Amino acid sequence: MAASAINDSSQYRRPVPQNALTAAALRYFAPNLPGIRRVARKRRFYRPVSLPTPTVLVLMNTQSITFEPFEAHHLEEATALSRAAGWPHRKEDWAMIWSLSEGQVALEAGRVVGTAFMTPFGRTCATLNTIIVDEAMRGRGLGRRLTTTALEQAGDRECRLTATADGLPLYEKLGFVATHDVRQHQGTVGQVSAPPAVEWIGSEHLATLTALDRATFGADRAALMNALAGEGRFAAIINEDGIAAFAAVRAFGRGEVVGPVVAQDRDQARALIAFILSGMQGRFVRIDIPEDDGLSTWLEGMGLAHVGGPVAMLRGASNIPVPRTHASLPWPARPSAEAIQSEGRGSGGAVALLAGSSLRKNPSVEHEKIDRRNKQTCNQNGNDRRQAEFRRQKRRRRVSHGKACRRQQEKTRSFRSMRSIRHEGYRFMGEI
Repeated sequence: MAASAINDSSQYRRPVPQNALTAAALRYFAPNLPGIRRVARKRRFYRPVSLPTPTVLVLMNTQSITFEPFEAHHLEEATALSRAAGWPHRKEDWAMIWSLSEGQVALEAGRVVGTAFMTPFGRTCATLNTIIVDEAMRGRGLGRRLTTTALEQAGDRECRLTATADGLPLYEKLGFVATHDVRQHQGTVGQVSAPPAVEWIGSEHLATLTALDRATFGADRAALMNALAGEGRFAAIINEDGIAAFAAVRAFGRGEVVGPVVAQDRDQARALIAFILSGMQGRFVRIDIPEDDGLSTWLEGMGLAHVGGPVAMLRGASNIPVPRTHASLPWPARPSAEAIQSEGRGSGGAVALLAGSSLRKNPSVEHEKIDRRNKQTCNQNGNDRRQAEFRRQKRRRRVSHGKACRRQQEKTRSFRSMRSIRHEGYRFMGEI
């Protein structure tokens, strides 16, 4: 249809003559002058064009999303949401977290599309965890809304969390500061020999274990210790003074997790972990440790490969950063991309807490390191933004200059063509 319209000569308008002489030339000689027709088509003809298909804009209605406290009937959908995001949590793991925490859920038409939990540890500390948003609903501010609600529930408590690379920018905007990296180890356990100085202990020692954990973590986690006693087991090193170190293990995801681990030095930590792994040959186990604790290579020798890990962050503390021997969460954080690729979406995990005077870092030195790293990151981000803006401005100038050049060339060609038309018209009129 469009092609026939273009070829139809009735669609074109004849050029408007500038004077009587040019009009006469066009009237008598235009059919035999292809140059005149070519110029006229280029300058004065209006060709029919096909209009593009209208673009349909889909506006997302954020008013259809409601926020409610997490309840028992949300467990099934929350488990499905975590599995879709690549998290290893089972329904039992969600139930344990919910029993210790205050949770929020985002609903769209009754369907769970986001979750966030705040776990209080006494009146001074809290952890934020299981902050998940459905992939189809991301980019609408749900993560920020859920995190802000969890922070409001925490009040003036010191807040800790472990962040993946995707969530790190949001948490930094909300006032969290990175303290250290967490190294995630997981895999099938090989042959491990049990050390002689470690033994299993019962819940009758729970008060002593809770006191050791409080001295190490810096907050009262009695509720968590009670839950671990009901869900798992404790191994301990006992000397003449009583319990010197301990570690917990429980079921999680597709396997088991080891943590927390509270020890005075690395040798005690290795002994506790080796004792627990000695009875798990061929089973899937995960453990998270603070970076540079000297255990990563040793764990790889046990069959637990390093598969990445999140970043521990802190907000609202006066003694930032927390020593590297303190982990942020009492249960596993989201697995990294490397973990999902190497072990699949059903991987298990754990958090290890290593405490003791020989493992502690100098807070002032660590604070200076964190300040330098944050300053370098800010400078780099600023340079990247400035370079991107410079490239955009350069591209705009180049496009604008090109358009101006093309307009000038068009004017020059049109002027020369019209001058040749007038010259030919004068000549032919003279011959008449």
